[in-house]
Amino acid sequence: MIKIMMALFLLAPVLAQVDYDSQIQPIFNSRCTNCHSGSDAEEDLSLTSYNNVMNGGDSGDVVIPYDYANSLLWQYINSGFMPPGTNDLTLTQIDLIAQWIDEGALPEASNPSCDGDYTHIEDLPNNLVNNNNEDQCFFNDDLAVIDDLISLNDLSYSNVLEVGVQSWNSGRIFSWVLTYTQNGNNGVNQQLIALPENIGDLTSLGNLYIEWNHITSLPASFSNLNNLSNLVISNNLLTSLPEDFGDLTNLFFLDLGYNQINSLPESIGGLSNIMYFWIFNNQLSQLPESICNLPLIWDGFDFGNYPYFASGGNQLCDSNLIPDCVENSSNFEISLDQFYYSFIQDSPQDCPDDALLGDLNDDGILNVLDIVLMVNMVLDDGYEEIADMNGDGVVNILDIVTLINTILG
Repeated sequence: MIKIMMALFLLAPVLAQVDYDSQIQPIFNSRCTNCHSGSDAEEDLSLTSYNNVMNGGDSGDVVIPYDYANSLLWQYINSGFMPPGTNDLTLTQIDLIAQWIDEGALPEASNPSCDGDYTHIEDLPNNLVNNNNEDQCFFNDDLAVIDDLISLNDLSYSNVLEVGVQSWNSGRIFSWVLTYTQNGNNGVNQQLIALPENIGDLTSLGNLYIEWNHITSLPASFSNLNNLSNLVISNNLLTSLPEDFGDLTNLFFLDLGYNQINSLPESIGGLSNIMYFWIFNNQLSQLPESICNLPLIWDGFDFGNYPYFASGGNQLCDSNLIPDCVENSSNFEISLDQFYYSFIQDSPQDCPDDALLGDLNDDGILNVLDIVLMVNMVLDDGYEEIADMNGDGVVNILDIVTLINTILG
């Protein structure tokens, strides 16, 4: 009775389908064929091959497909009657035989059938989370995105499910960690340079982590990730966001820190569920007014002392280009440390000094020496912002005239 209860208990979480040749026959070879082989097999029952097992012996059929409990073979080995002596099978071996019988006592394992939009994958990585997907059927469009990511970045992965740390639910990927780490244990072991154009097909994706890569832009389809809730893409080389980025209305947490972003799209104000909005340490010199539509706690911190909003370390210097909700925020000039995000730090805006326009030698006065330097700059087709007296983007004779007039008063 104890063996039966243990067998039933261990059979509950059935895993991959049992294969006769690789899993069942080796048990018979090591424990049973000394007595059950050849012309003098006991009970005329040979256990040397699948066909012999299924032919049975003097007692008739010993295997009843789909019914291990009433199969004589299982009854004999579970009771200890077979094999004789002290060479009993282990509980794991007994359970495996029971599982094989209950799966139909097939000569070989057959992969579960999947809907036409899904593909069965037998070998799953140890770190893969695969919920509500006993048949191991994975959505083809999601697999295609991962495959394209491998090709686009020339990654050295042979199994698409090994790329980063993936979590799937009902055959759809819902969380993906692509953070670069040297050993790749908690992400990828090669830095990504781009995301595939079809990434927008991951419509069940809720969490995406892509820190410490070399990504410079996001595909236009990125805005189709309508279930995306958490996006961490800090420490990359992003310079901008897709125009429709604000369509990600389920976005709750957005970390764009430590990139090279110089502008945000007007649609950014459409992030109607955003709670954390981090844009620190970029190259932003202006922000769209729509940013004030975000439902943020502009001055607040959570229980872990993380800010809900932070915009330090940018180039937000001109009040005319900064919406009031940002400029008036007490978090306007703070950020988190770059490597571990473990503490808050002061991060003033990177604003140019109030240098005297035309003072090319930086001596604090405008005189003939500055005129000489500007003439030489014009002759060399050079440019410095401090010499561009009329702000037209070039330094030429007009700037020289303006400087002379300024000196003459």
